[in-house]
Amino acid sequence: MALDRDAFRSPLLLTGVVGIVAYLLGYLLSFLWTGGAVWGALADVELASTAEIGDLAAYLGTNGVVVPAWKGAGWLFYSAHFVPFSTETVEGSVNLIAAARPAYELLYLVPPVLLVGAGALAAHASDGRTVWHSASAGALVFLGYLPLSLAGTLAFSVGVDATLVHPRYFPAAAVAGVAYPVVFGSIGGALGHELRKRRATRESGVTG
Repeated sequence: MALDRDAFRSPLLLTGVVGIVAYLLGYLLSFLWTGGAVWGALADVELASTAEIGDLAAYLGTNGVVVPAWKGAGWLFYSAHFVPFSTETVEGSVNLIAAARPAYELLYLVPPVLLVGAGALAAHASDGRTVWHSASAGALVFLGYLPLSLAGTLAFSVGVDATLVHPRYFPAAAVAGVAYPVVFGSIGGALGHELRKRRATRESGVTG
C-alpha cells in the first residue's frame, strides 16, 4: 500500500536527531545513576578460569586495567538493552545489571521510556493522519540510534591482555540499534497519535 505523502510527513533528519538525543540521554542517565560503581558489578561476574582468578574485577586489576567511569556506565547502558559482552575470559553472556545490586535493575526501564518519548516526538513532527503513519514515524528514530549503538561498541571497549572486552557487535546493532528503537519508537508514535486525537476531540467539543 502506497503511503500518502500528505498524511505522512516525516523529516528523516529530525527523526535521526531525536534518536541520537535518546541514545545520549540514556547513556547520561546511566552515568549519573551509577557513577563509578560499576566495579562492584564486575566483581560478581564469574570467569572461566575460576581456579586462578574468581571474578572480572580481579582479572582486570591483575592486568593493571582500570575501567573509566564513563566506559563502565556504557557497559551498564548496553546491559540495559540486554546486549551481552564479548571476552574470552568470561563464561557465556554477561549482563552487568543482572550481576549488580538490585537498584540497578531500574536501568532496564531507561531505554524503553526514552524511546517511547522519542517516538512520540518524531510522530508529532511528522503530523501523521493515522496511527499507522505515526507509529511508522516513531520507528524511524532508529536512524539516529543505530549509528551510535555501533559506535559505542568501539568507544566502550577495553583492552585486556591482548583481548578486548566490549559489547557484542551483532546484538548491539540488531537489539540495541534496531529492535529497541523500532519497537518502542513505534509504540511512542502510536500513543502520541492517540493523545493528539483525544486532545483535538476535546478542543472541538469545547469550541462547539
